[in-house]
Amino acid sequence: MIGVLSDDNVKFLIDFMQKFMMPKSNRIQTDESRSFMQEMEMMRKKAQPYFSADFNPDQVWEEAMDEKYSRFD
Repeated sequence: MIGVLSDDNVKFLIDFMQKFMMPKSNRIQTDESRSFMQEMEMMRKKAQPYFSADFNPDQVWEEAMDEKYSRFD
């Protein structure tokens, strides 16, 4: 499709794409968030030996919420 476009249309298309590309500052934030998530995963792996194999954080949370707020039902 691009091969049949005129030079002016190709320039217009490139300008259009550049306007909608992620700004460079956002790419830096994305790299920072990726680094943060990698660090969180490393921390999770380090903490894993301290929990039993059948540990379910969602269940623990539910039980804690029931214990704390069930009297308001």
